[in-house]
Amino acid sequence: MLSARVIGAAGLLLIWICAVVHAEPCQEGPKYQVGAVRQKDSLKIVQNVSIAPERFTRQDLMCLASALEKRYSSRHKEVLVSIFDDYYAATQIPAIPIEARAKDYEIYQHEHASYILKKDTGENYVTLEPDVWNEKTHTRLLLHSGQLPECALQLGQDRCLIIIGKHFRYPEQAWRNSETGSVAITATVEKSGIVTGVKVVEAQSTAESLRDAAVKDAASWRFQVGPTVETIHLTYRFQLIGSSDTYPRDMVQYHLPDQVVVTSNPAR
Repeated sequence: MLSARVIGAAGLLLIWICAVVHAEPCQEGPKYQVGAVRQKDSLKIVQNVSIAPERFTRQDLMCLASALEKRYSSRHKEVLVSIFDDYYAATQIPAIPIEARAKDYEIYQHEHASYILKKDTGENYVTLEPDVWNEKTHTRLLLHSGQLPECALQLGQDRCLIIIGKHFRYPEQAWRNSETGSVAITATVEKSGIVTGVKVVEAQSTAESLRDAAVKDAASWRFQVGPTVETIHLTYRFQLIGSSDTYPRDMVQYHLPDQVVVTSNPAR
């Protein structure tokens, strides 16, 4: 029989191995392509990379960030990487400010994550950004935390919304006409994560632009790959609140699995 000391040592070794495996779940991240390098010197690098759309999962992004850290941290004190789902978009350098050109706005519809390393402040994290313009959709992942937090947006226990294909805006014509109301839709989330078969099942509004906006938004979503096909039922609520202005100030809140609230100010 093995002595208690040997068994105890073996147990400690097993615990250590498990801890290492848990802390280092991958050797390298998903394959990525380097796009535009927007700044590079001895202290800082700012660049774009692209990965396949289906790889915008928490685990893949953690692995990618680890690979980027390994590649750049010895040469730079600060690393800022924008992660796109399209290589062409990643090769572009937008105007400043980005809103200056519609072309640049469209390019940044393809950014769905970012990696930040700042040695001076100790920051080292990657952020999943289904909609880069809407921070309420973002999930921050600390690189060496040893655990994955829940997604800001998900179905069920662990099926994250990883891409919102286009930033949602209150439909301009409906906004100018002060049109509000709700639109209920149903859709299918395929095993691949793609959303299909989006259709309106009820609308408490006569504005066709509100119905179209709800359908287009849901159809642009992509969830992480899952074991089953799922049906979702969503109600989009469009409301105008606050003081009127000549420009809309939109805010979108996603309350999965069943509600999206789209708010703006009334038109002057």
